[in-house]
Amino acid sequence: HGLMGKQNLYEEGTKVPLIFAGPGIAAGRSDALVYLMDIFPTVCDLVNIPVPAGLDGKSLKPVIDRREPGVRSTLFTAYRDVQRAIRDDRWKLIRYPKINKTQLFDLKDDPDEMHDLAGDPAQAGRIERMMAELERWQKQLGDTAPLTSEHPKDPTFTPPTGEALEKLLKPAKKK
Repeated sequence: HGLMGKQNLYEEGTKVPLIFAGPGIAAGRSDALVYLMDIFPTVCDLVNIPVPAGLDGKSLKPVIDRREPGVRSTLFTAYRDVQRAIRDDRWKLIRYPKINKTQLFDLKDDPDEMHDLAGDPAQAGRIERMMAELERWQKQLGDTAPLTSEHPKDPTFTPPTGEALEKLLKPAKKK
C-alpha cells in the first residue's frame, strides 16, 4: 500500500504468525481469528491448568485440536482515533472517521486489499451489517471514538516538496 510503517489496519500491518509447538500438538495450519490476549488462556488449557475467570482472551485449544475452525467469528481492530476495522473470515471493513471514508475488501478474492468494494451498490447491505458489528464491538470494549465526523478533514495527501522536507529534517537552531 506504499505505507512507511504499521500505522494501518491492512492485513500486512496487523497479521502476524502465531505458532504453538510441543507434545500433543499436531503439525497443521489454521486461519482462525486470534488476538494476542488468547495466548494465555490457550497455554493454560494446553498444560491442563484452569483458565482464570474474567479473561477477555479465549483458548485456542479447540482450534489446535481441530475440533473447531475458530473461537471467534469477527475481530475488531483500531489504530488511535483515526481507524477502526472489523473483519470476519472473508471480509474486512475499515472505517476512517476523520475523513468519513469506508473501505471494504473481500479477503478471499483480494488478500492484498487492493480493490476497495465500498463503492459497489451491491455491497451496501454487507457494509451496513459490518458497521453494526463494528459498533457492537465498540460498545462491548468501551471504545467511544466516533465513526463519523461532522467536519471531515480533506483526505488528499500531498507529499512535501524537497524544500519543505529539508526544512522538516533540519535540526532546530538553538537561540
